[in-house]
Amino acid sequence: MIDRFLELQPAVYAALTSKEIRSVDKDVSTLSETDISNAEEVLECLKPLRTVTTVLCTEETPTISIILPLQN
Repeated sequence: MIDRFLELQPAVYAALTSKEIRSVDKDVSTLSETDISNAEEVLECLKPLRTVTTVLCTEETPTISIILPLQN
């Protein structure tokens, strides 16, 4: 979900800062560069977990030969 948000973040930012939105709601909050950077770091930390989850979910019976390499 974080990766999808980061992929769509430029479009979300453009929509939130458009004149049409600003004319209706003057106080539209957007994420700061620090928030975006933090989200990118979290995504990078979660990548190994995503890989392990995907591999183990696709196997009917995960064996030790699959699990051990994923520990590193």
